Amino acid sequence: MQRVQATVDIDPGSAPKLYELLAHTDGVGPVRVLAVNSAHSDGETVLIAFEGDSERFVAAVGETAEVESIFSADGDAGRTLALLTTNPEKTQLSEMLHSIGSSGIVLRMPIIYRNGKMHTTAVGTAKALQQTHDGAQEDFPIHIESVGRFRGHSDEPLARLSDRQREALKVAHELGYYDQPRGGTHEDVATQLDCAPVTASEHLQKAESKVIDAVLEGDM
Repeated sequence: MQRVQATVDIDPGSAPKLYELLAHTDGVGPVRVLAVNSAHSDGETVLIAFEGDSERFVAAVGETAEVESIFSADGDAGRTLALLTTNPEKTQLSEMLHSIGSSGIVLRMPIIYRNGKMHTTAVGTAKALQQTHDGAQEDFPIHIESVGRFRGHSDEPLARLSDRQREALKVAHELGYYDQPRGGTHEDVATQLDCAPVTASEHLQKAESKVIDAVLEGDM
């Protein structure tokens, strides 16, 4: 079983208004899609959570052609929760979910909209993931951030790491790199990985950044 972490640029000039608001609204974000119910033909029901100016954001989303209705409520830690019912004739979400459902892969929640991009993780066989990627590229560019073996829920937030980043993090931990006082150096990690110290440092920095992002984003 494979997993792919990817980002999609949301172009304000061409994206539907709903997605533009999810990714680009000043003073709001990140917006997390926590769950999607696509079991009925009248559109999807989407549960989102976000931080920021809730009154302005909810009003703007409710006025888009893609949204039939929206209900919001206060969540924990200053976050707002909202349920959206989308119009299947006005949004690409229905078409995208149908395509994904028939391709043999799943999208893991949450899907995160932040700084003009959509961040998502897909799980499936290598063949199904490749076919979905190739087909989706015709509609919008997908940037692959990492690819690796899917290990299940216990794998989070390490699922975001490439295999090489995961190996570097594991070696550094075993060497005591994160101990106080520090028991290993970049050079020691590089020796174990059989690479240059600057390469080992780059692997560790990227891995640490992804793990920290994942932990903070998952603090719901």
